[in-house]
Amino acid sequence: MTTNKRKGIWISIEILENNELDNTNKILLSEIISLDTLSKGCFASNEHFANLLGVTKSSASKRITSLTKLEYITTKNVYANKVCTGRIITPTTKLLSLGGSSPENHPSDKKGSSSDNRVVPQGNGVVPQRTQLIHLLVQILVQILIQL
Repeated sequence: MTTNKRKGIWISIEILENNELDNTNKILLSEIISLDTLSKGCFASNEHFANLLGVTKSSASKRITSLTKLEYITTKNVYANKVCTGRIITPTTKLLSLGGSSPENHPSDKKGSSSDNRVVPQGNGVVPQRTQLIHLLVQILVQILIQL
């Protein structure tokens, strides 16, 4: 999917300590969150996820379906001339509730307003702006580092 050599993957503590997900789904969800920060969002194929996880494309597809049923992600097919050309995978606000983590539990960014630090759920639970999710993940990481 990318020509750059992979240097690693970051898994938040909320995902890492989640007992609802097995280790493979934790890696998959973390990869989806990482790819969601790209300008076009996460549009990776089952083949990309299969290669990352060391599983078949069918198994990767089943895991994405599982994460969708568990409401960690949503998927939206992309069409061109009535033919499906791919899909966009988006993390949901359920991620914010993992491990008791919520925007209110983290210090606000003194540079922005308090509304910049809150992720407001929409009707389908999709995070409205990727930058808000990134900002929240940074706040979580800062809190973890402060506690060390």
